[in-house]
Amino acid sequence: MQTQSAITSYSGRASTLESHQNVIERAILAMHQNIDQSFSLEGMAKSAMCSPFHFNRVFRQRLGLTPSHFLSALRLQAAKRLLLTTSLSVIDVCFEAGYNSLGSFTTRFTQLVGIPPHRLRKLGSSFKDMEQLLEKIPANSQPVTKPSVIGNVTADHDFQGPIFVGLFREPIPQSAPVSCSVMHGCGHFRLPAAPDGAYFVFAAGQPWSDPVLSILLSDNILRGTSGPVPVLVRQGAPPRQVEITLRRQHLTDPPILMAMPLLIGAQKG
Repeated sequence: MQTQSAITSYSGRASTLESHQNVIERAILAMHQNIDQSFSLEGMAKSAMCSPFHFNRVFRQRLGLTPSHFLSALRLQAAKRLLLTTSLSVIDVCFEAGYNSLGSFTTRFTQLVGIPPHRLRKLGSSFKDMEQLLEKIPANSQPVTKPSVIGNVTADHDFQGPIFVGLFREPIPQSAPVSCSVMHGCGHFRLPAAPDGAYFVFAAGQPWSDPVLSILLSDNILRGTSGPVPVLVRQGAPPRQVEITLRRQHLTDPPILMAMPLLIGAQKG
């Protein structure tokens, strides 16, 4: 039987978690609505109605990255959308996404998306449907003899489509994965050997029926991770085993920056 103090303590924790969630969601909504505006930590904290110190600590504890890192990801995601859905020049996209230097924008975009802005636009117009895209990115047919990570991907509802699984150094899918695999549906995966280190395992799935543009923009995409704690990979050690369940994106999920299918395709091509 729970004591009154235990019940009060649980209620307090639940109330605190809800308060933290509200703080984060208010800030992220403000970021979405003012993506091209300059945001300081103080400004973001003000939009969340709390002190800068409290805001930064709560945001990082809950999401695993700083508010400025999250905002940068949103801006690059906005740039991806403009590049793939408009005829704006790269420099206009740069300014629309909140950057004031074309050089820094291009460098940051290339680093985190995986390919330069003009290359994304060119490759984005090269494929008419998902099947054609995956012809360039065949599912792994050769057995991985020394995998670094093995596991299973499932979905919280019936899902049919390609699934991309990769090892990343940060809790956000950006830059090229250290190791990756492509699956044509849920099931078992084996990631090729990776250097010793601590990684986050990320999976993204897109329904077969969706246009290629959807997967490039993360629209309607399902996502899942191995959890907030990184997976340690060591040479000579047995592969780490993880279980990943795909789910729909939440407001507090950072955008999927990496142009995963096109980057893998470009590397294979």
